[in-house]
Amino acid sequence: MDLKNNGNNKPVDWRDDKTFQDCMMYMLEKEIMCDTKCSELLRSTATSADAVVTLSTANQFHLDDLQKESLHYIEENTEICLSSSYAVELNSNCVQMILISEHLSCSETEFCKFFLKWIKTQCQLQGKEANAKNMRDKPRYPRIPNKNGQTHNIYRHSTCSRTLQNVSINALKFHLNRSVWFKGCIIFGPANTNISHEQHNMFTFELTDDSENVVCWEVLKISSGTTFNNTVALNLAKPMLLHADTQYTISVHDIKPQTYYGINCNSVCIHDSVTITFENSPKSTTMTSVTQ
Repeated sequence: MDLKNNGNNKPVDWRDDKTFQDCMMYMLEKEIMCDTKCSELLRSTATSADAVVTLSTANQFHLDDLQKESLHYIEENTEICLSSSYAVELNSNCVQMILISEHLSCSETEFCKFFLKWIKTQCQLQGKEANAKNMRDKPRYPRIPNKNGQTHNIYRHSTCSRTLQNVSINALKFHLNRSVWFKGCIIFGPANTNISHEQHNMFTFELTDDSENVVCWEVLKISSGTTFNNTVALNLAKPMLLHADTQYTISVHDIKPQTYYGINCNSVCIHDSVTITFENSPKSTTMTSVTQ
């Protein structure tokens, strides 16, 4: 949309004298569609030294694909990206995403220097003194180096029951109180069965958010011949960042062999200050619920 200049009737672009984020906010308020040039610009900055700017914009306007792309670039080029003058102006959500990543390509010392600089800048921007009390309001720095991060397995069941065969959808809803990296799922394996055909040990894993966007979809492989009450941990191709206070639905289907299943399950699981709350999902077409 062009406006006329009252003095010389020359067309004036509404984007003049606006920062990139100002333009995004203006388009959101006026319901203006993002044009091709704008989309190309966003994509190009997601894989540049200014990826932190794109991460901030994507987080603010809920552009999930762009957020993943820019975060991935930051992970692979951490030192360059965090040296950007815009990095210290990132909001807490963005810094938290970077903090909990286990794939940063810089030393813990280098990241610690950035983190302290970011905290001081945030205190200045908010007109606060950079003291211990005000610093405690910021995201917590990891207690261990990212590259040596620990993996924690969360179990809902108390015990397991007889075998079951069901290729239908097993689904549950859940949300977390803190953002975490999701690395895979834990299932019960086949009941002492040798799977003769390759296709029989494959099943589908899917994770969606509260807007029904597919966060992850993979075909995973079940190990054959497990014993009673023995679970199998299956890793995804790449860890997924799950955000705090966001509703997700986890589902598995096409499990072809006879498998055990868990009973007396907990609807709330707490581990190392992370609370996961499960709910029944209308997507589930089996007996899978918060109790089994």
